[in-house]
Amino acid sequence: MQSYRSMWGESTAATDAQAAYGRAGTALFDRKPDGHVTCSTMIINPIARTMLLTLHHKYRTWQQFGGHPEGEQKPILAARREAQEESGLTDLKFFPTPIDVDIHDAECPPGCSNKHIDVCFAASTASIETRISTESDAIEWVTIDEAAELGVTDRVLLLGLLSFGLAGIQI
Repeated sequence: MQSYRSMWGESTAATDAQAAYGRAGTALFDRKPDGHVTCSTMIINPIARTMLLTLHHKYRTWQQFGGHPEGEQKPILAARREAQEESGLTDLKFFPTPIDVDIHDAECPPGCSNKHIDVCFAASTASIETRISTESDAIEWVTIDEAAELGVTDRVLLLGLLSFGLAGIQI
């Protein structure tokens, strides 16, 4: 969280996430506290000026790749694993500081907290060949304009713009 704050400044979500960590400690990385960590990645291809989105099987919305830590205590490790598993891409280059921290309600299985603290990273790839996982109904390389036409959330558009900006691409 310190690297996030040094880059992006104070935010309500970052402050709330830090407070949740103060209360729960590493238990925040399992699914039982009042809120728990999820980790996600916005994948971009700077050459094609596109971002890779997944049509999430459960939520039926286009979004970045992500999920729950599975024993990882560092969000970037869980974000990398999820992005690789769900996209099939193995050459991802991660920007080391999160680009967003978002706290939102989500449907989780019984016994699991429904409050997600999502820590999102940006990653780039030169690859275009992907593989769809069972967690997605589809995956698509899209431009920012095409993403907007798909009806993605403002957060997904912002994550794409931030990722392109970190790669030095003006959109």
